[in-house]
Amino acid sequence: MRRRLLGFLDERFGIPEAAFDGFLLLGSRRSWFLLQRSAVIAGAVRLKIEQAGLKAFQQVGAFVKPTTRLIQLFGHLATRARVVVEREALARLVAGEWIPVDLPAGQGYLILECAEGGILGLGFLKDGLLRTQLPKKELRVGMFDRGAMMRPDRASFIRFFSMPSTRRDNMLKDGEKGAILQRDKETYAIAPHMPCGVVTPETLRKLADAAEKFNCAALKVTSAARIAMVGIKEEDIDKVWAELGMAPGAAVGLCVRSVKVCPGTTFCKLAQQDSLAVGMKLDEIYHGMEFPSKTKMGVSGCNNQCAENCIKDVSLVGKKSGWTLMVGGCGTGKPRLADVLEEGLSTEDALKRIDKVLTYYRANANKGERIGKMVDRIGFDAFRSAVMG
Repeated sequence: MRRRLLGFLDERFGIPEAAFDGFLLLGSRRSWFLLQRSAVIAGAVRLKIEQAGLKAFQQVGAFVKPTTRLIQLFGHLATRARVVVEREALARLVAGEWIPVDLPAGQGYLILECAEGGILGLGFLKDGLLRTQLPKKELRVGMFDRGAMMRPDRASFIRFFSMPSTRRDNMLKDGEKGAILQRDKETYAIAPHMPCGVVTPETLRKLADAAEKFNCAALKVTSAARIAMVGIKEEDIDKVWAELGMAPGAAVGLCVRSVKVCPGTTFCKLAQQDSLAVGMKLDEIYHGMEFPSKTKMGVSGCNNQCAENCIKDVSLVGKKSGWTLMVGGCGTGKPRLADVLEEGLSTEDALKRIDKVLTYYRANANKGERIGKMVDRIGFDAFRSAVMG
C-alpha cells in the first residue's frame, strides 16, 4: 500500500517517493498516517498512530485522497499538476464556484498554490474547470482577514516533524503526569480532580492564579465536572501541579474516570436522596480504580437524573422509597441506555450492590468492553442472577 500511495504522489504531482524515506506509513481503519522512523516507534506495540502521526491519506468511497495537511507539508516538492491561484480566483473558489483553468494536467487533483506564497491544499480539475478540495472547516474560518490572505496553518506540523526524533519519542504519553497532549502536538492540558464537581473559592483562585502565571490558553469546564487547564508547556507541568497542590483527575485509561453528581438534598428542593454524600463516597472508593474499560458513574437525587444516569456504566437515582440502581449505560458513537437492576435500596445496600456489579465486571468482561456491552453479550437475566445472589 505504501508503494501505491506514494507512487500516486510521484505520478500525479512529481513529489518523489524519496521524500518519504525517513517516514513510516501506517494504516488505521480508512486512513494512513506518517510517522518519522525511530527505534522507539518501531518497537512500540500500543502506538496510537492517530495521535502520534500526521494523517496523510483518507479513503473516500472507492478512492484514496491525499489530505490537505500532507499537501501543505510536501506540496512545495511538486513539479507538475500545480496551479498558482490569484486572490480573485481564490475568493471564487472559497465561495464554492468552479473556475476555468488551462492546464495540461488532465482531469484529477491539482495542488493549489497561493500567488502570495504558500501551498493551500488540493483542488479538483474536471473538464477544464477547477474546484477547491479544501476542508469546509477551513473555509468557514475565512480565507481573508482585513484584506490579507489567510492560509491554513501548517506550522505546528512542520515543527512537529522537524523536532529531533528523540524529542518526539520522549513526549509525555496521555495520562502521564496527569497531562494530555493537545492538537498542536506541543502543549498539554491537565484537569485536577474535583470530587463530584464541588470546588471552593480558594481552589478557584489557585486555578486562576496558575493559569495566568503559566499563560494557559484557556480554562475549560469539562463534562466530568472538572476545570481543565489547556495549553500548558511540557516544562511547566510539574510547576503547575506544585502550584495547585491538587491530584490529577482520571481523564484517560481503563479506569473509573469520574462520578457525576447533582446537588441532591444538600441544596436542591426537588431531591429525594442525598446524592452528594453518596457520590463523594463512590468517588473516594472508586475514582481511578482500574477495570476492563473506562467506567463512568452518576448519582442523581431525583428522577430528573441531572447526572445523566441513563448513559452511565453504573448509577443511582434517588426516590422516596430509596435508591434505584442502573447499569450498562454509555454515550459513545453507539449509545446504550442503562438497565434498571434494582429498586428501593438503602444507601448501605446500594453501595454493596455496586461493589458486586463491579467485581463481576472486572472478572468477566473482555478487555475494552464496557458494562453494557458485557451485559448484551451474556444476557441481562444471566448478569442479574450473577450479581443479585
